Amino acid sequence: MVAVHTQAVQQRQHMRIRIREGIQVSVFIANVQGSALESKGIPVMLKDISPTGLRFQTHLRFPVSGDYTVRFIIKFSGWEFNLCGNVVWRGRDENQYVYGSCFQPDPEMRRALIRAISLKLDECDPLGKRVHELYTRLSENKEKLGLEIDVKS
Repeated sequence: MVAVHTQAVQQRQHMRIRIREGIQVSVFIANVQGSALESKGIPVMLKDISPTGLRFQTHLRFPVSGDYTVRFIIKFSGWEFNLCGNVVWRGRDENQYVYGSCFQPDPEMRRALIRAISLKLDECDPLGKRVHELYTRLSENKEKLGLEIDVKS
């Protein structure tokens, strides 16, 4: 996979979790160069998610630029999140594009997303509850203390 990155890409702040089933994600263009815009949303395939961003796949080619903002509607396990962010890198995977995005900072929304991801993980793998609790504690402690969690996959 060949990827295009912006210089603004920073080291990942949280572990990204792959959840393959039960999550619906749609992406919209929210604004271009500061002017509000409401595009038609398109469903995309979620590759992975964290409290600070997500990776998704689609047939559409988005530019890698800070000149526009995308809005994600993410639905799972009774939760619905409306999050804005930027596309920070793009790659190709056969005839599709894969994107990395970062959400705009919102500590309260981040905590809610951490909780929702943890509950979804519990739902998907009830026996892995201890690992999920550890993920939640590490993510919440990082938020409170400003610590970096370095996890290599």
